Amino acid sequence: MIDPSYETSIALPTLGTVRFHCLRTTDADLLYAFFQTLGKQTRAWFRPHTPWTYAVARDLAAQADGPDVIRFLVLAERGGQQEPAGYGFFENLQSARPVLGIVVADAYQEKGLGQAIMRHLKEVARHLGKRRIVLTVDGDNLRAQHVYAKMGFTLTRLIPGSSHNAREMACEL
Repeated sequence: MIDPSYETSIALPTLGTVRFHCLRTTDADLLYAFFQTLGKQTRAWFRPHTPWTYAVARDLAAQADGPDVIRFLVLAERGGQQEPAGYGFFENLQSARPVLGIVVADAYQEKGLGQAIMRHLKEVARHLGKRRIVLTVDGDNLRAQHVYAKMGFTLTRLIPGSSHNAREMACEL
């Protein structure tokens, strides 16, 4: 789903202005450029879109106008140019419990961007009339779990048989 009304810019004390950009069908190059900013550990923890290839970026961009997903690239200004610094999405929007995912480029981690993405996605979910959103996080990704808890997510279940000790967290809106 592409809805320009969900696009906004916000100022972060540590980064300046960042812009939430709805992923469009023409944004495969931009999404692939974002994939390249993710280090080994970040890729290990964020797996919904693997492998990190141009073909995957192209497929995700091609789905941008579908009714069941909304994806955002978060663009930050560096050296007079805008570059992708973060990414957030909802899948399963037709459900009462859409699934959320976020990832922050390594160079932008620990600057408040993850929380800003979460706040924006929660606001979009409220606007869409959702009452609950869910996500999955690895058991050893303590930093992400901390951010999610700070943003109102609580552990709902451990995912049985997960090789990553994955857990589902949910947030009531």
